[in-house]
Amino acid sequence: MKYTWLGMNYGNSLLGYVPSVDQTAAIAVDLRNIRRLTNQIRIALPDWNFPQAQVDLMRKVVMMAKAAGFHVLWGLTSTNTVLTTSNWPNYRAAVVANAQWAQNNGVDELFVCNELDHKHDASLTDAQQRSNIRALATAVKAAGFSGVTTVSIAQGSQTPWYTEGLGDLDTVGLDLYEPFPNLFKTDLATFVATFGGKAYLSEWNVVNLWPQVQNLADEHIAVLVSNRAQDITASGIGRAFYFTYDHVFYNNLATSDNVWGAHLASGDFRRLLQPLTAGRRWFE
Repeated sequence: MKYTWLGMNYGNSLLGYVPSVDQTAAIAVDLRNIRRLTNQIRIALPDWNFPQAQVDLMRKVVMMAKAAGFHVLWGLTSTNTVLTTSNWPNYRAAVVANAQWAQNNGVDELFVCNELDHKHDASLTDAQQRSNIRALATAVKAAGFSGVTTVSIAQGSQTPWYTEGLGDLDTVGLDLYEPFPNLFKTDLATFVATFGGKAYLSEWNVVNLWPQVQNLADEHIAVLVSNRAQDITASGIGRAFYFTYDHVFYNNLATSDNVWGAHLASGDFRRLLQPLTAGRRWFE
């Protein structure tokens, strides 16, 4: 293991649709590969109102990861549905119900949402949304979840959390894709200074949008990833989850997987994965 802080996002090629064939064997291989990098895994968060079969697919991945010895972070979110005063109670109920499943199945850290700071209509303010998120952490604990409650916030949304605090949230993840190295380091330093051991990077990469680098040579992208990894090490943060091992635009499958994924559907690995390893080529 090259970086003790390294975690990996996984399941972003599964999220949001049900494969037409059983992918258990492929998932098992992926988990073996990731386990050689880290024991920390953040599994893709399905939406609270996805069909149950799709949520169950991700629950299967959670259970496989637990069986493989991972420390698992997982939960629900609302990527495709804007939250309102009317549907927030439904979202809350789904997250609380999922917390009971998570408790029964050994989820180590439970997300109450991912990047929902601004995903609401005019019936809610940003401040009310953040208050609802903190209250949801309280509700999850009241429902019997005894693990860590956590949330992911998007870059650019972190400042209000610095002054308002986390409430009953135990930890807070920042999704950091800042393409300018100095800004990446500054944002990371402020985040760590504010939240200390409660802070981690729930997602990180080298640019906000993959098209900004997709025409670069694989070796060049690997250098950018290596530089970011060195910045993360220097920050002293305890954990940082690379985004991502695998990726498909689930609402546009024609786009295929050539976006954020380090492991492609072809079976090939991008060169960028090598700086995160000890330089060995042992992936299956």
